[in-house]
Amino acid sequence: MGSERASRAAESHGLGALRERYRFNGLFWFGMALVPLSWAAGWVSVEGFGWGAVAVYFVPALPFVALGALTRANKAVHIFDEGIVFTGLWGQVKKFAAWPEVSVRIKRVVPQRVGPPLYGYGVAIAGAEGFGFAARQIVGGGPGLARVLTEGAFSGRLRAGLRLLDETGSVVLGRVLITREHVRTDAHDGRPGVEIPVARISRVWVTTTFPRPNEPLERLHVATGEPAGDVILECPPADLVTAAQLIASLAGVLLDLSEVAPTFPASPK
Repeated sequence: MGSERASRAAESHGLGALRERYRFNGLFWFGMALVPLSWAAGWVSVEGFGWGAVAVYFVPALPFVALGALTRANKAVHIFDEGIVFTGLWGQVKKFAAWPEVSVRIKRVVPQRVGPPLYGYGVAIAGAEGFGFAARQIVGGGPGLARVLTEGAFSGRLRAGLRLLDETGSVVLGRVLITREHVRTDAHDGRPGVEIPVARISRVWVTTTFPRPNEPLERLHVATGEPAGDVILECPPADLVTAAQLIASLAGVLLDLSEVAPTFPASPK
């Protein structure tokens, strides 16, 4: 049901052919169903407590099981050639967008005692939060979906940015103005403005750090290969990676996305 509605929405908005579908697994609701079922299992061992009375504890579990089944069947992110469609619990189309409108960010990080941290992702559509998902919510793994969304957003927004440069001569992302000749930021909050010729840019990279739990901090760096040539450009999270991709493409250099491990301050003793 959800796939059919997603395909109709994609066709009507010119999003191309369906490539993949990433389903939510519904494990949260199935986990909630285990609570009353565990109570029922406990009462079975009580002498004189019949199965009729125990069955009462199964009733609250049924809605949770149903919600889990509906989630697994209908709630999904559908990946099309030119964009995405997000369907909800009942298979209804809740969000859709072409790739130039999509951006992905890490919303939170949960450190684990063993193994890498778990991430929660936020997907913005036209600069506003559209939906989110956690690493363990997606069938097959949330990081895979995050990677596909990021790659699609990269290519879509890059094409749109280059087209806008050809049509208007410049693209403004946050406080960063980009032309084919230079990258410029104006003075703001006591910080000096900067103008960097595109021809002199030797490296573009993005760093992601976690100075505090659930508060990732991303920075866009542009270097010219000269002393003191590393400049941090001020750009909002929704536009930061798009700006980095566009600048790197204009300069003819590879974009480096360097994720730094969480660096939480030590807890006071």
